[in-house]
Amino acid sequence: MSPGSVSSDNLSSSSVWLLTLLSRVGCGISLCFLCLTLLIHLRRGKSDDSLCIHIHLCAALLCLNLTFLINGSLASLGVHGLCVAMAAATHYSLLCTLTWFSLEGFHLYLLIIRVFSIHVNRYLLKLGLVGWGIPGIVVTIIVACGKYGEYNKYQQDGGAVKMCWLTDSALTTVSFSYFVLTFVVNVLCFGSVTVKVVRAHRQSPVLRERSMSRGTVLSLLGLAWLLGVSWGVLLFQFGPLKETAYYIFCTVNSLHGLFLFLRYWSLTRPEKESVSTATTVTSSRAMHPAEASP
Repeated sequence: MSPGSVSSDNLSSSSVWLLTLLSRVGCGISLCFLCLTLLIHLRRGKSDDSLCIHIHLCAALLCLNLTFLINGSLASLGVHGLCVAMAAATHYSLLCTLTWFSLEGFHLYLLIIRVFSIHVNRYLLKLGLVGWGIPGIVVTIIVACGKYGEYNKYQQDGGAVKMCWLTDSALTTVSFSYFVLTFVVNVLCFGSVTVKVVRAHRQSPVLRERSMSRGTVLSLLGLAWLLGVSWGVLLFQFGPLKETAYYIFCTVNSLHGLFLFLRYWSLTRPEKESVSTATTVTSSRAMHPAEASP
């Protein structure tokens, strides 16, 4: 994720080892919960657009976690063709994840700000073509240019960590710039939604004298993780804050799959509660028909 202009030789071997451990443990946990999310969704069957977009993001992040976990092992084999394929798969997964972050923000804008005032034909199909197709075109072009291969991350006290990644620093900078663009767009979307929620809270005669409820605050925090706002820690990887930013980024964002699972569970839970409530009311009316009549 670091741009090509950022030097990577100021980390000690112990820091690299610890960061790698945190990343692998977190990504392993995320991988399990992302698989669980997909399995639950497959059992549910059809769902609304918001859940479908959420599942696409989960699938992209699952691929990113999986390719990241096996990247170093394949790089150590020293097979150039295999390393190129692994680098392309990892980069494609990263671009898809960032793109689906943006599509989550776009859908949120339509849902909350525009309230779907504009009907879009084959909405999910078009989002799918953008979310999976555009990164595929970019990766295909880079493969044709031969810019994937073995990448060495040098340490402060000698030695290097091998991985399969972009070999051109300019392309690494472009990839980082795409992340920055995604982050800025989603922060703007998140800010707009937060402002609208706060205004609605103040304008409501019932809620005006109360503070923001715990559920509303947790929902906004979940929304921030859904849009990848937590990835913004990477913007502080310069100067004395660099190593600290690495630790925060690897700890928090390696668990992103867990947070997406919790978000998916919170989105589907009200539906279960409403079904349970409706069933209870129906049963009550069936047992006491006289009380149900007006």
